[in-house]
Amino acid sequence: MQSQSIGEDDMKQSDDKNKDQISYCELYSFNLTYEEIQQESKDKNIKLIPDDKQVFFEIILKEQQMRLDKNYQDLYKSYSGNVEEMIRSKIFKQYGYDDCPTNHKLYYVLTQKFRNDPELKNQVFFWRNNVMKGCRVALNQEPPDIQLVNLENKKVSLLKLMIQCHKENRLLVVYSGSIT
Repeated sequence: MQSQSIGEDDMKQSDDKNKDQISYCELYSFNLTYEEIQQESKDKNIKLIPDDKQVFFEIILKEQQMRLDKNYQDLYKSYSGNVEEMIRSKIFKQYGYDDCPTNHKLYYVLTQKFRNDPELKNQVFFWRNNVMKGCRVALNQEPPDIQLVNLENKKVSLLKLMIQCHKENRLLVVYSGSIT
């Protein structure tokens, strides 16, 4: 696999552009269809990602290739912005589509549409493992009993920590991450 070139200008452009982007929470919660987004952008003269499985398949596999690239992997450690958005922006440009909030929305709509497609799911590792599932715990719902590791490197129960902090009127901060 050939390494991708990532310049400071890519990061700066991504930071500037992401100020206007929709947050992940908003993307997970909206239920617009491709057609609705297409209609709302009709008069804006935007080159949209097509609602086409094969084209989207190419885009998503290119994203996977770039995510696995050593330079992007290193960027995950040092860049405070959204690396995936930067990757998608670059891909949109490479495929001749506009890098705009509308195409980022369409990307999520198409992901929702195709994520259970057996042909795609078997080849896209970040779909098989964890992406686009949203939160399964409702607001004020008791969470599942998840085991965490505290600062002393000992296993602790999230539920027990929450109850204890609530009783003591203390704030509970859970710092977590993902290695996918």
